[in-house]
Amino acid sequence: MRVTKTTKLVLGAALAVAASYTSQAALSQLSISHYAGSGYSFGLTVQGTSQTSYAVAFSASLQSGDPLPTGHSSPFTTFCLDIDTTLANGWWQSGSFSEVPLTSDTGKVRQGVASLQYAAQLYQTFAGTIPAGGWTSAQKAEGSALQLAIWEVLYEYGTAGAFNLSSGPGFTVTSGDSAIRARAQDMLDSLTFGAPDTSLSTTFWNAANADGSARSSQDLIGPMTPIPEPTTCIAGALLLLPFLGSTLRVWQKRQS
Repeated sequence: MRVTKTTKLVLGAALAVAASYTSQAALSQLSISHYAGSGYSFGLTVQGTSQTSYAVAFSASLQSGDPLPTGHSSPFTTFCLDIDTTLANGWWQSGSFSEVPLTSDTGKVRQGVASLQYAAQLYQTFAGTIPAGGWTSAQKAEGSALQLAIWEVLYEYGTAGAFNLSSGPGFTVTSGDSAIRARAQDMLDSLTFGAPDTSLSTTFWNAANADGSARSSQDLIGPMTPIPEPTTCIAGALLLLPFLGSTLRVWQKRQS
């Protein structure tokens, strides 16, 4: 994915600050599997563009590279953070949500850090009942609903108050299984608005090449990890800048 000029400037400054740190987040090769079926296909309007996408849970298994973060099993349940990029087996770098500097959240629906907080809330609240493979029909439906809810909080913007799958300028679900859509809305309605919850420690996985450079693939959200040591905080935050840059680019485009 591309990184905006603004993000590149921020990245350069952060690298200067982090020059004395040697800690690096894990670079792991993961194999991804999922379930399929017409019941998990949905009509979407994503920032003004209509499309059809599958919404499912994924199973990520470690193949090689660095070990998974503490607390991860292999395989582990994961979900996509972006919609328009193909998800393929390959390398990812891991960074904990708790390593990302949080800004004050006024209860508005926003892109960027606030959106990541909402995605972390959703994962920690609902992903525990969705296994990494061997899904039952009920678990597949739950995973599909959680994926829709995660997309909603990441792609919606500019609206005060609660998230709504059926309306909003950034993301709406226009067709698909009504029971799954209702369950996704229930998940969204459970979100806690207000000050950022700094106890959240959900892992985000940025798609990478074997040398650590960014590659074109879905970024992922994964299980909780322990609160990191200070020496790892900056490294983890840097890994999320490409994803934050992509959301900032969309927001800037909509404002122009």
